Amino acid sequence: MKKLKAMLYGAYFLIACMATTPASAGSSEFTGIYVAAQGSAVGVEFDGSYTDENGRITNGTGGRAAPMAGYELGINIPIGKTFFVSLGGVHNHGSAQVIEADDFDNTSDVTVSLFDHRTYYIQPSISLWENSAVYLKYGRSSADLSAEGQVKPTGDISLEGHTVAIGTTSMFGSGIFVRTEVGATDYDDITLTNIGGTSSDGGTNTVTASPKMAYGNISIGFKF
Repeated sequence: MKKLKAMLYGAYFLIACMATTPASAGSSEFTGIYVAAQGSAVGVEFDGSYTDENGRITNGTGGRAAPMAGYELGINIPIGKTFFVSLGGVHNHGSAQVIEADDFDNTSDVTVSLFDHRTYYIQPSISLWENSAVYLKYGRSSADLSAEGQVKPTGDISLEGHTVAIGTTSMFGSGIFVRTEVGATDYDDITLTNIGGTSSDGGTNTVTASPKMAYGNISIGFKF
């Protein structure tokens, strides 16, 4: 995640240094409150370790991709002729099943789903042309995991993490805009225990994982 942040900030710095913006470019084109509908393709990865009831540790990685949709609300604030900052939030509805374990005798069946994903962000941008801008995003994200099956804890598990992204915004004269973005979220570690129940001597199976999410999305919205 540190390498990704360095890459994104480096790309933004290069754009700022190299851009020779024409006279028609300006942050005023983007100033105002905006709302948008968003569609995303996300890939969630769990990089962690499995400890069985005898204390033996197995390391591994798992996860899957899924679509998500939501809405976005924010405001663009000009801080210069071509620079502006966006403050906003994104709320993705629905759920994405990210782990499914189905063993032969059904003693260790586990299903984990990610849902209700939220990100609150700051987004510095550069207006390159009259109706186009590039930006970096840094946000604080949260989501819920729902764990079901032979596992503890069951029900909802809260996730917290940091998001970094890079994207472009194209604005039309009517106020309608299109935004494309790619990014990643690094969440805090989670622990699931009692997978498959407890052995006769009281030992349990435990999974400790570091969830990460990579995504690409497109938003269509309106700037007031």
